[in-house]
Amino acid sequence: MIASKQPHLANLKLKPDELSKAYLPFLEGGGLFIPSTEQNFQLDEEIFLKVDLEGAADPYRLVGKVAWISTHADGKEYPRGIGVQFQDEEGERLNMEIKTLLSTLVKKKT
Repeated sequence: MIASKQPHLANLKLKPDELSKAYLPFLEGGGLFIPSTEQNFQLDEEIFLKVDLEGAADPYRLVGKVAWISTHADGKEYPRGIGVQFQDEEGERLNMEIKTLLSTLVKKKT
């Protein structure tokens, strides 16, 4: 019998300034960049996320999928890690919350 691979779990606590760097608006439905030194991620692999946004009442718990893998160790644009695309209804809610928070940040800076 072949043992199935356990899905990855990522716990993220993001402050507004970190959120603006981690958010991936170019992924359909939104997504987040997750720094990681692990090498065993596969494209389209499901990953479970717990995302705690500073100021939010409760953390978001959702499913995402690995949309791209960054292997750059030199940290040019993104350091080593993965881009995770939001997949479920909770992901849709998180995406809207992130957009709202980021637009509020832009308004505060102007």
